[in-house]
Amino acid sequence: MRLHPVGALLLPHRAAESCEVMDYTIPAGAQVLVNVWAIGRDPAIWGDDSASFRPERFIGSKVDFRGQDFELLPFGSGRRAVGCQAGSVGFGCVGSELRLVSSRRGGSGKDEYE
Repeated sequence: MRLHPVGALLLPHRAAESCEVMDYTIPAGAQVLVNVWAIGRDPAIWGDDSASFRPERFIGSKVDFRGQDFELLPFGSGRRAVGCQAGSVGFGCVGSELRLVSSRRGGSGKDEYE
């Protein structure tokens, strides 16, 4: 997903307060778009071979890729993180599909162990 994100830009956000980013002043309330495609290919973060898929690139480095110190969070963090939400929705859909298939085969759609 880093090299081939679903969309080049994240969903629009609003700046909660004024701030300065790379010599640009962003006023409070301004709409902000983040170019996730460019972040995923930034040589300052990923190295000179940023366009290459190398899962081992952080082995032995001091970057906390698990997100415990919030240095690098490729999938976000917290309760609104992509992985948490997608996982919950995915498991819910799989469970619904399995119940549907079971009920069409003559089963009750409920677990046998309930």
